[in-house]
Amino acid sequence: EESGRKYQMLVMKNIKLLTSLGVNVMGMSVWSPKSPFSIQKLMEDYSDCGMKYFACNLAWGFFFSKEDLRTLKAELEHFCRFYLESILKHDSRFLWIQPFSKYIRTLVLGTPLNATFCEAGKSLGAIALDGSIYPCQSLTSFEPLRCGSIQSKEWSRPFLGLDDSSIPRCSSCALVHCCKARCLANNMMSNGSVLNPNQTRCDAEEIIFSCSAFIVKELMEHPIEYRTIKKVFGIESGLPNVSH
Repeated sequence: EESGRKYQMLVMKNIKLLTSLGVNVMGMSVWSPKSPFSIQKLMEDYSDCGMKYFACNLAWGFFFSKEDLRTLKAELEHFCRFYLESILKHDSRFLWIQPFSKYIRTLVLGTPLNATFCEAGKSLGAIALDGSIYPCQSLTSFEPLRCGSIQSKEWSRPFLGLDDSSIPRCSSCALVHCCKARCLANNMMSNGSVLNPNQTRCDAEEIIFSCSAFIVKELMEHPIEYRTIKKVFGIESGLPNVSH
């Protein structure tokens, strides 16, 4: 914990240096229900460094206990109130925090998200140190999924054609058209099959989506701020996505 905090301070110092030089820094961090820091604290720390785009993700390949999910729910409900209060105070520093802003933008603009599902093993591949090609960087340790080599200039695409309809749990889920947690590597790491999602990770994503929907519902009670957010997300929808 202490060494992790020292590393975080070093990262933030370098972020401040880059932003002072005019570099637009985008970052990503993994938050755990067992983290000693709140999501709000993490977001405030990086915002204070000048970072505008930040992804706060949950770890892949882990199962969450009921207690973990309760902790996540409490954290996000607290962060929801903070996020709303910031917007109502016309403080836009935290607008582009993922995964919340992706869902908020989708709900506000009424557009589908993740229409192409996970691109691992389709348009995406990862090259290991020995030149072997795997579906993505998270699966380079799964030898059965080796799908090519840069030496032989061969690359097959093992997951080509795989989409929501191929995974029953996804196709029957209420979030099928907007879920941003569909990761084939996570399925593989958790359950040994790309067709078998980690149910506890799905439960966590439902909490994230519900909190994001709550933010939108509350913003609709404030027409001026709601229209402003809709306009900002509409104008900036072409900005790079900060996701896992």
